[in-house]
Amino acid sequence: MFEECIELVKSLCPGEEIDTQENSDLKNAYENALKKSESKNESKLEHTQKNVPLPIPKGGENTTFPCASSCVMLKFSERKGRHVVAKTDIDMSDVIFVEKPFALVVLPDQYQQHCHHCCKKTVAFIPCEVCTRAQFCSIDCQTAAWSLYHQWECRGLDICHSIGIAHLGLRVALLADSSDRYKQVLELKTHLQDMKEDDVYQYAITAALLTLYLERYTSYFKDNAPIDVESMGCRILRHIAQLICNGHAITKIDSVALKENCHKTISETKQRIATAIYPSASMMNHSCDQNISNSFINEHLIVRAIRPIKAGEEVFNCYGPHYTRMNRDERQKMLQNQYFFTCDCKECSKSDECDSQQQFSALLCNYCTGPVMPDKASCSDCLKTQPLVQLANMALSAQEVFHAGQKFLEDGNKADALRCFEESVKLGSKCLYKHNKDLRTYKDSLARVLIELGLYNEAVVLIEDCISSIEKQFGCNSVEVVSELQKLFDVVTHVMADLAIKGKTASREYRSKLQKLKATQLKIQKCIKQSVDASYLNSIPGMTEALNSVELS
Repeated sequence: MFEECIELVKSLCPGEEIDTQENSDLKNAYENALKKSESKNESKLEHTQKNVPLPIPKGGENTTFPCASSCVMLKFSERKGRHVVAKTDIDMSDVIFVEKPFALVVLPDQYQQHCHHCCKKTVAFIPCEVCTRAQFCSIDCQTAAWSLYHQWECRGLDICHSIGIAHLGLRVALLADSSDRYKQVLELKTHLQDMKEDDVYQYAITAALLTLYLERYTSYFKDNAPIDVESMGCRILRHIAQLICNGHAITKIDSVALKENCHKTISETKQRIATAIYPSASMMNHSCDQNISNSFINEHLIVRAIRPIKAGEEVFNCYGPHYTRMNRDERQKMLQNQYFFTCDCKECSKSDECDSQQQFSALLCNYCTGPVMPDKASCSDCLKTQPLVQLANMALSAQEVFHAGQKFLEDGNKADALRCFEESVKLGSKCLYKHNKDLRTYKDSLARVLIELGLYNEAVVLIEDCISSIEKQFGCNSVEVVSELQKLFDVVTHVMADLAIKGKTASREYRSKLQKLKATQLKIQKCIKQSVDASYLNSIPGMTEALNSVELS
C-alpha cells in the first residue's frame, strides 16, 4: 500500500524525484499513521462493547455441542427434529450459548461504523488496500478478511450489495474449507423442497451469477483446485437456501437525543448492523413465548434464560412473531411462509385468542372503563352492551388528529404538533381502553414534543402511564420497559437540574423527584439483572455513569 502511495505521488508530480531520506520519512509517517489509527480505536472505544468481556456459559462449554452450555444437550425426535433440552435446572439470566458466527456480513449502511470482519464498532478505520470500501478495526482483521474471503469479493462488492442475504451465502461458501465448524453448517436444513418454484429459480440464478463472477473476475478456481465451478455453484445455492431459515440479524441499540442541544439520551431503537449464521444456536426450536433472550457483544451471540428452565424442558427461541406483538393468525402465516411449519406452542394451542392480548386493541367501556375486545359488542368486565359505532368513530377521529400532528412535527411546527397530540390523547382517552397500544402511541408522541419544548414535568406523567401499559403487554423485565425507564430517568434528571439551577434543591418537589430517580434506577438495574443482557446497558452512552451517580442511601 505504501509503495502504491509513492507511485501516486510521483504521477501527480512528474519530473520531481523523491530522495531516499524523504522516502524513509514518508514511510515512517505512513506506519505511524496506521499505529495511531489503531490506538485511536483503543482509546475512543473504551466505553463500548470492545471492552465488555464475553460471559462464560453456565457449567462451562459443552464438549459435544460447540458454543453451548454443558447444562443443555442436543436431542432428536421425529416430530421436533433436532432441538435443545436442559440437562439440569437453568436459572434466570444463566448463559446458555456464547457463539461466534461461522460467517457474517455487515450491512452496507453500517460500513462507516462497524468492522467489516468482526463487527466491532470503530471510529478510525483501516480500509482494504484495494477497494477501500471494506473497512476494518485493525490490521489483524484486515489481513484475516483478505486471506479468508475478501480477496474474492473485493471487485464484486456492488454485486454483493444487490443480492441481499445471498452475499452471506457466498461468504459461507468461501469459508467452507477454513473452519472445522463447516460440518455444522452443512447439516442445517435447506427446505428447498418446501419453497415456491419461483423462489428456488431466483436463488439458483443468483448462485449462478456469483459462480460466474468467481470464475471470470477472480482467480478463485485457479487457487482452489479441489472444487470445480459446478460444485461451487451448488454449494452457494445450498447456503442461500439455508440462510432463508437460519440467518440471524446482529443488532445494536441506537440512542437518540429527543431535545436539541441535549446530551441525555432518552430514546433507543434496535437497528440491524449485520446478518450472520450461528449453527449451534440455530438448533433451538421456535416458541411464540420463548424462554431465552439474544444479545450481542460485537459479533458474538449471547443467549440467556429469561425465566427458570427445569431439567428436561426444551430451550426455545422466537423466530420473530411473538404472541405479545402479533395475533395467532398473523404468527402462523409468517412462520408457515418463511419457516414452513405450523407452530403448536402453548400460545398457539389455545382454543381462542387470549383476551389478555386483545385488550391492547380494545375500546373503552362507557360504564366501568373495562376493555371492549375487538369484534365484541359488550365489555369483558361488566358485560354491558356498548355503543360501538360511537366509540369507533371517536377512535378514528383521534387517529386522524394524531396523523395531522405527525405531519406538523415533520415540518418543524412543534406548536401545532403539540396541539394535535394533546387532542389525540384527549379523544383517545374517551374511547380507547387504558392499555390500548394506539393510546400509548399518542401519549408517547405527546411526551416527546413536551420534552423538546422543555416541559419535563408534564412529560413525566405521560411516560409513567406508558410504562404501566408496556409492562402489562411485554412484561416487567422486557427490553421495551427498560427503554421506557431510561427515558423516564433522563426526563426526571432534567427536572432536577432545572430545580437545582433555581436553587430549589431543598424543596419538596426536588426531594420527590430524587426519590423517583432512585426508584427508577433500581428498577432499571433489576430489569437488566433479571432479563436484559448487560451489553444493553453498556450500549446506552452515559447510562452506567448516570445510574452510579445517584446515591441510594
